[in-house]
This record gives sequence, C-alpha cells and structure tokens, in this order.
Amino acid sequence: MEFRVLGPIELWVAGRRVDLGPAKQRTVLAALLVEPDRVVPAETLIGRVWGGQPPAGVRNVLYTYIARLRRILHAAGAGQERVALHRQPGGYRLDLDRDCVDLYRFQRLLWPSEAGGGQTDGERAASLAVAAGLWRGTPLAGLPGDWPARFRERLERQRLDLLVERADVEMRLGRPDAVIEELRDALAEWPLCELLLGRLLRALYRAGRGAEALDCYATARERFVEELGAEPGLALRRIHEAILRETPPPVAHTPVPAADAALRAALGVLTSPSSLPTDLLDFTGRNEQIEAGCRALEPGARTATAVAALVGGAGLGKTALAVHLAHRLRSTFPDGQLYLDLRGLRPDFVEPGKALQRLLRALGATAVPDRPAERAELYRNLLADRRILVILDDAADEAQVEPLLPGSVSCGVLVTSRSRLPGLPCTRLHLGPLRTEEAVELLARIAGADRVATDPQASRAVVSRCEGLPLAVRIAGTRLAARPHWTVARLLSRLDDEHHRLDELAHGTLAVRASIDLSYARLDPPARRLLQQLAQLDADTADPLPDAGEPTTEDALDRLVEAQLLDITTDDDGHRRYQLSDLVRIYARDRATAEEPPTPQPRTPQ
Repeated sequence: MEFRVLGPIELWVAGRRVDLGPAKQRTVLAALLVEPDRVVPAETLIGRVWGGQPPAGVRNVLYTYIARLRRILHAAGAGQERVALHRQPGGYRLDLDRDCVDLYRFQRLLWPSEAGGGQTDGERAASLAVAAGLWRGTPLAGLPGDWPARFRERLERQRLDLLVERADVEMRLGRPDAVIEELRDALAEWPLCELLLGRLLRALYRAGRGAEALDCYATARERFVEELGAEPGLALRRIHEAILRETPPPVAHTPVPAADAALRAALGVLTSPSSLPTDLLDFTGRNEQIEAGCRALEPGARTATAVAALVGGAGLGKTALAVHLAHRLRSTFPDGQLYLDLRGLRPDFVEPGKALQRLLRALGATAVPDRPAERAELYRNLLADRRILVILDDAADEAQVEPLLPGSVSCGVLVTSRSRLPGLPCTRLHLGPLRTEEAVELLARIAGADRVATDPQASRAVVSRCEGLPLAVRIAGTRLAARPHWTVARLLSRLDDEHHRLDELAHGTLAVRASIDLSYARLDPPARRLLQQLAQLDADTADPLPDAGEPTTEDALDRLVEAQLLDITTDDDGHRRYQLSDLVRIYARDRATAEEPPTPQPRTPQ
C-alpha cells in the first residue's frame, strides 16, 4: 500500500490505483495524511476542506466522507497493514506506517537524521536522486482551496532545497551535466530564483558551456530589470563576473546553521496544534467585543500579522473571552490554535525564551535551538504561510509579547493583559463590567434559571454587589449552585456586609481577592499608600487629592491607572475624576488594616 502526495493524491495497492472519490473527499484524506497518528479536530478538517465559509450541515458531509474513506482503506488494506481511520473525541485520527507515504520518504531522504548523517558525496547524490524521483508533478494536484494551495507552496520550498543541494553535490562529483536540464525545468517554474540561477550558471560553465552560461545570465538580467526594476543580487553578479574571468568560485560544503537544522527537523513533522482550553458552556455576553475581535482577526489584504488585545482589570473575564473567541475562529485558522499562559503577573512569569520553547514543542519541533534568537527564527519559519491563531494569555507587557509574534500575515494573535500594552501595534478591545442583564443571565446559567427568576430583585442586587465582574458573578453563582438550600436573598444578605464581601466572593480556586492581589503586588510603596488613602474616601474624588500637586503623587496616580485599579474620567467641565470600584476600595481598606504598623506599647516601669 502506498499513498502518494507529491503529485495528485493517490492510493496504490499491488500496482493498482484505488479510486479515492471526489476532490473534497480526497482533501479530507490529504488533511489527515499530513498529520498521521494525531487527532485532527473536526473544525480543522472543515477549515481545510471548505475554508472560512462551510455549507450548512457541513459536519454531516464530513462524516459521510470519513465513512467512505474508512471503507476504502479497509478494503484496500485487507487487514494486512497498519492503516486505520478512527473517530476520536473532537476529531479523527489516521494511523499508518509513514513508510507508505511518499512525502515522509522524501523528507527522510532530504533531511537525514543525525544517525544517517556523514554521508559521502556519492551516497548523498544517490539519496537525493531517489528523493527527486518521488516527485510526480504538482503536489496535491487537483485539490482546490486555500489550504491545499498553502501546503503545496510549503512542499515546493522543500523541493527547492532538494534541487539546490543536488546541484551542489553533483558538481562536487564532477557531474554538472546530470543537473543542467533539471535546473532549467525548475527555472521555468521559478524564473527569478537566484539560488537556482547561480547553480545553473556554474553547472553550464563546468560542463564546458561558458558562452551558454553568459547568455543565460544576460536573459535573466533582462527579466530582473523588466519585472523587478532591479539588477540581479550581488551573489549572482559575482558568479557572472567569475565566469567572465574564467575563475568560477568552487562549490563548497556550506555548514547548516543550528536554526536551519532545527527548522528542517521540525518541518518533517507537519502538525496542526490545537491546545485551546475548553470553551465555557455558560459563556455570556460580550457580543460587541466578539464581533470586533472577529473583524480584527479575519483574513484580508494586510501587510502585518493581525493582533487583537483584550485589556482590562482583574476579574473581567479576559481569558474566558479569548478562549471563546478563539473557538469561534477555528475555521478561520484551520492550521491550528496555539494557547500559552504567560503568567505575566505571577512569580513564575514565563520569559520569552521559555515561551518560544513551549510554542515550538507544540508545533511539533523535536530540535529546539538553545539561543532565544534562533528559537524566534525557527518559530517564525514554522508559522510562515500557515493560518494559525496564537493566544497569549495574561501578558505582563509588550516586551513579553513581541518576541512571540509570527512574521506571517496569514497568522493571527490574540493577547490578554491587565496592561494597556501601549507600545504594541494591535486592535485594542477594552473590557468593562457586564451589563446588568448579561450579569443576571450568567448568574442564572450557573445557579439555575428558575432560582434566579424567583427573586429577580435580589438577583439584580447580587450582580450589583459583584459590580458586573464576570469572576465575581461566577463565584456567586457557583456558591448558590453548591448550596441548593440557599435563596438568592440569603446570598445577598451576606454580600451586603462589606467587611466580609471579599471573603464571600471565593469558592475553590476562584477568589476576587486573589485576582486583585496580582495587580496590587506589582505596585511600588507610594502607589500602595495612595490606593489605601483613596479607599478611605466615600465617593468619587477629583483634584485636589492629598498632595495632588506633587509629582510623586501624580506618578502614583498614573501607576494605579496603568494597573487598572483606578478609573479615570473627565467631567463636563474638563476636570479629571478618579474612581475606585467598591471591590477594589474594600480590598484596599483591608490592606491598609493588614499593613498598618503595630502601635508601640508603653514601656513598663522597672
């Protein structure tokens, strides 16, 4: 049994080609073949086969194609080979021996493992000749759509690697004639590829066809000037000058940089990551931000990676929204979704080099460079021309995010942060509290609709005490769900006690106090003292504040605003107003009490 990808997708058994059905059914097989022994999510398959606009009932159509392919593979294998198509939770997995796929045989010949390295030029030439013979034309020929086109381009770049190295090896062996026609055919496809042009010029000269090499350069130069408005590159001009002097540069063994070696190893594993956390079944509201996020990240004519940032203070549900939005965008990014918690405000902050290592592992890289710069280069190469969404959760600042941005316009990035990330070029979506109706709906979804509907006034008061923070509302609903004998009014009475409100808004690993702690811990002492002073005021405050004219106070105010512990507005007269939310005010009062220096005790007379 042999699967062929390096040309029209085909299945051959005992010298006979097996009918694989219509084009979209063959595309389903191709999408599974490039990720053998891995579960490919149904959303990924749908995105690869139908793009961003799948038809109604697409899952039923996909299931039909899978069922047909399963019957074809079972009949073709007759139970003698390890080829099986399984349905798994969330997707499908194709188990097979990689030796029966021409793509993986080609990659193993092109990029031998360390154990197979150290070949002589003769051995290497033989391996590359076998690899070249596996190509039967345009890979995945006859399969329409964006994903086959992008994957096709990826494989063509690997074929270019083959042609370049094969030309070098054959010339070192003194056999330039062996590659001249092959290089000419390739240049018909890539007429402006200087790597191929340089090899063809050298091969022609070494084959005793110097005049033909000069004519070839002159024709290529005319094309460069006409199509690009520029001369050929310096390397190509130097080869031309050397041929004119009849002293062409030797064909040298060029060591592969560490990053390139890692790239080659990683490219052999063509994986589509899907590391998203589970979406919340009770996710509620945020419709405006969801629509804005979809618009910001949708494919279009752009010149840079699309980046959307969800910014807001503690407890506003940034992570939940990011995960929900990413699930909505699965079909827009059919090559995968990468999720990474950067833990930006926590002691175990993920520095960029470590973050790149995790992202590369998720992409299937088996060889990760030691140097962060090489990791970043490999990361960008692996994402090039692929439609992958990268979710960077809880970023501390721009410095943590920027090394993790792909270089490809086909990718998208979704960032969450308590910082406003002012230096990051992105579409910023500022999150505020849920509207009362949305907060009540979230409470009902968690605690039970009937229970909330029984006392709508108390329910509205509960979400008011929670200030519309999704985290606080979720905790309140969870506490009610865990205590079926409680009424909503009973929970409200407990929340009415400000001295214990933060204690009431805690359940299991969820706690409003702990969420605010993360922002407070990053404040310097002057900002902490000012926050505690503001918490003693009973209402919205405006200048003048205590020592408001002092630069140090202004700086502390700015730091509180940046930490999103203090809101700033402008009234009708243009005056600034600073406002603390009730939950932050209660928190700051508690901190003031906890951090108050002990009162000195009078000394007892001796």
